[in-house]
Amino acid sequence: MEQKAKPKIDFDTEIKKYNFKNNVKIHFYQVDAIGVLYNIQYLYLFENARLDYLQNLGLILTLNDLITQFPVMTVSHNIDYINSAEFGDDVEIYTRVKSISNSSLIFENLAVKNTNVLLAKSSTVYVYIDALTKKSKPIPEEIKYLFSSFEKDNIETNIKN
Repeated sequence: MEQKAKPKIDFDTEIKKYNFKNNVKIHFYQVDAIGVLYNIQYLYLFENARLDYLQNLGLILTLNDLITQFPVMTVSHNIDYINSAEFGDDVEIYTRVKSISNSSLIFENLAVKNTNVLLAKSSTVYVYIDALTKKSKPIPEEIKYLFSSFEKDNIETNIKN
């Protein structure tokens, strides 16, 4: 079976795009029998980091805010695994909004240990929805502005008029 090549990432250039990070420790329940972080655990680490990002911006303060302020559905997850995390590692999770359009946005995450060892990179697409109908709807301008202001020049906007 042919193995997929690891993505080429210029770490120094990539890390400068991120204005938010949080720190996590890899616990026993997250690893396999040889002490390596299970691949599914990255989904949880990145999801929690995105929630921390939204809380940092003041958009999500309570669970109810996910319904009233930022109702989204996940459309896609993509994770590239580059190096292994192990039991006891301290890991930095970097989070950013890469792009925003009329009704969707793309979050990116990096997992890094020892300040320069890239473990994984993810991309998650969310669609903003009406919480009752579950149908997509435009992202409110104040939310677009919040993300754009925080991300500065590191966000793509694909807004169609």
